[in-house]
Amino acid sequence: MNISSDIKRILRSLGIMFIVALITYKFPHKSYSMIEYINMPHK
Repeated sequence: MNISSDIKRILRSLGIMFIVALITYKFPHKSYSMIEYINMPHK
């Protein structure tokens, strides 16, 4: 049973999304470059 690991993974992803939302909300002009930097390795 990997229920605890799934919960940890969900909480970690939610925490990352919350931090990214705070960064993009506080620094709107820097968020676009950060999004480009995050999306670069996937392309």
